[in-house]
Amino acid sequence: MLVSTFCLTRYFYNKCAWDRWDALEVTATEVYDLERENRFYEVSSELDFFDDPFIKSNLLMLREADEVGMDDVRTIIMSKYEDSFPYGEKDIRMWIPGEQFETKKEAATSLLVLLDPFAEDARKVAQALQSRPTTSSSLTRELTLEGFITNEDGRSLMNLLGFIKFYSSRAELHVHMEDSTAAFSDIQRCMELSNVGSHGTSLLAFLVNTALDAGVIDLVSFGMSHHVWSAEQLGAIEEYFVLKKTTEAFREFPSAEFVYSQKVVKLYRKHGYTTVMVKIQGAVEGFFDEIYEAISASEEGEPWVDVEKLMMVAALHVVPEGVMVNNMAIPHRHMLDVFVSAIENDVNIRVLRDLRENVPDLSWHESSGESMLEAYVNQYETLLRAITKQRMAIIACRLEKSYLENGSYPKSLDYLELEVAVNDPFSDGSLIYQTQEDGAYSLHSIGLQQDDLSESSRYRYDPEKERLKFFSDTSL
Repeated sequence: MLVSTFCLTRYFYNKCAWDRWDALEVTATEVYDLERENRFYEVSSELDFFDDPFIKSNLLMLREADEVGMDDVRTIIMSKYEDSFPYGEKDIRMWIPGEQFETKKEAATSLLVLLDPFAEDARKVAQALQSRPTTSSSLTRELTLEGFITNEDGRSLMNLLGFIKFYSSRAELHVHMEDSTAAFSDIQRCMELSNVGSHGTSLLAFLVNTALDAGVIDLVSFGMSHHVWSAEQLGAIEEYFVLKKTTEAFREFPSAEFVYSQKVVKLYRKHGYTTVMVKIQGAVEGFFDEIYEAISASEEGEPWVDVEKLMMVAALHVVPEGVMVNNMAIPHRHMLDVFVSAIENDVNIRVLRDLRENVPDLSWHESSGESMLEAYVNQYETLLRAITKQRMAIIACRLEKSYLENGSYPKSLDYLELEVAVNDPFSDGSLIYQTQEDGAYSLHSIGLQQDDLSESSRYRYDPEKERLKFFSDTSL
């Protein structure tokens, strides 16, 4: 009787889950126009940046264990001096053990010398950016079990951050040296690396690209605080941000994430969920450990929460394919029903609030699907921050041009005749611009409000800390 119940439960639960997934595929294919030729294929060159041998070996970290790759200057210096490096020190004048410098310009001179061993690597990256500027989306390739386990495409995108950290931190040293030509050359490499990252259409590609651009913006603002950029350089920086398609990339990620989920489901169907999970983390071997952990936790407190966890673990092993396929379908169904139409509106905090209010309360066996959906929704906040910072960067370029022409900043943004919107995505008002008595200015967004924070964070709400400021405090 018990065996019969188990077999029937497994059969019908899995069948219902697969039927729901098949119906979802039909709808998603139509809504996302997935049958269109070259739907995720965008190539203007036969050469792929990620296929360059030097790039591939560095992005996939195919180096000796003790070999240091390109990274920010602090990390490189730390690896050189190890235990003698002053880890808590932010002042670059104190970074070289046994040496102290009167000025940051003197320190920058010595730090640049320590970066010389990486000059050839930096040249090779620059060369690859010139000859292999474009990459095709990984969604055009079939997902293999090995590729799913190693996540090679994801690691390659993430490791772009190491390259951009190197160029941006070296550019900051050039700013300290008052060498705007060398600094701008490095910032151009940063912008080119960001453009490479923008060819991906997945959520990971979007997040990496916004992180890359955040580094570029910090570097731009640092250079502006030293007035190193020329009018021509400012024009190039402004054009870069004007041409960014951040909102379009965000609107594309739901379809890309669905296609990736399709590929994962295909692996489940081909190899079986248990086989895939054993390859990844030995799920079957850890089954009893998970149950023991859940039972132990329930004895210590919060029994209902832990009982649900215990039931989820058990369900994963009774009907693994059904539970996982159902949980993968949940966020994609909500994306089709609510998310896709909502993000077509102007980028504004109201959209984030509506999206969060519309996240459904799901059953205990759908908890991973709910978590994935919440993660998707919360990334709209990343979009808000990215668009806000880009708008401020464009405005700041115009302000700096005005400073170069007039020797001072305008009293109001109205004097700039801006084509870009100056409204604050976090409010119904404009970005806040104020000139200061010392001749400088501040430019910021109000950021998140108290009700936008999680319940556990609201009591710590500080309007000043939530502001998004153009000028960063993290420079060398």
